[in-house]
Amino acid sequence: MTQARGIPIHVDGARIFNAAVALGIPVAELAAPVDSLSVGFDKGLACPVGCLLVGSRALIDAAVPLRRMLGGRLLKAGVVAAACIVALRSMVDRLADDHATAQQLAAGIEAIPGLRLQSPVVTNIVRFDTSQICPAKELVSALAQAGVRVGAVGPAIIRAVTHHHINPELVDRALDVLQTTVSSLKGVPAS
Repeated sequence: MTQARGIPIHVDGARIFNAAVALGIPVAELAAPVDSLSVGFDKGLACPVGCLLVGSRALIDAAVPLRRMLGGRLLKAGVVAAACIVALRSMVDRLADDHATAQQLAAGIEAIPGLRLQSPVVTNIVRFDTSQICPAKELVSALAQAGVRVGAVGPAIIRAVTHHHINPELVDRALDVLQTTVSSLKGVPAS
């Protein structure tokens, strides 16, 4: 409807490769209906930096001067481009490993009394509810002290993300820490 009225559609594709792997659909097919797409290389593809804007020649020609005007000039573009090429060649297929460790984490969280998944786990993001245990920020802080990094995204919601550096053994360790921490915090109601 928007395109029929001359309004272009843009997709923030920071995690488009995760979506493509999880759905079993090529990125090109996911992106086909849109006018422009930004592709992030620094999330699941494990690049230190890198983003790509995909669109018509006219869009790219208009975007380059705007990016430069806003301080987006990149002096070592070849180095970043090389890392992005390596990511495209070697990191996309292994995103399924991140999804598997997220599933492992989700199953372990479901087994901890007082915690529950907030939503189904489809890619590498696990969100869970802490309202029966304590406020999310309190659990995040306690986990950080034990070496497990997660983030509070609501008063009683924690977000955990698996990635290239997280293997099944680390997930088991994180679950052990989570179980121990939850046991020590039980009875502190979330506000």
